[in-house]
Amino acid sequence: MKNYGLVPESAYSGKARGEKDHNHGDMDTLLSNIVKYCISNQITELNKRQEMVVDSILDHYYGTVPTEFVYKGKTYTPELIAISTLGLIRTIT
Repeated sequence: MKNYGLVPESAYSGKARGEKDHNHGDMDTLLSNIVKYCISNQITELNKRQEMVVDSILDHYYGTVPTEFVYKGKTYTPELIAISTLGLIRTIT
């Protein structure tokens, strides 16, 4: 939370495909296969292309994280709401 902030569920449910409940089975299979590939090829740090693949999987299943949202009548960013509600400050740039 200190690095990326937070978003209330009312602004970001993490259910991008219209699901009622969270079901991460398919996503878990895809990400597990990526991890297994990395382990078998001794990859310890993802390159930009690999990061984009992981991000696209997360965006597909969770939806794109909002950069701004309205919460209790005010407009926030994930970082700003973390600071204002929890008193967190960003420690890593």
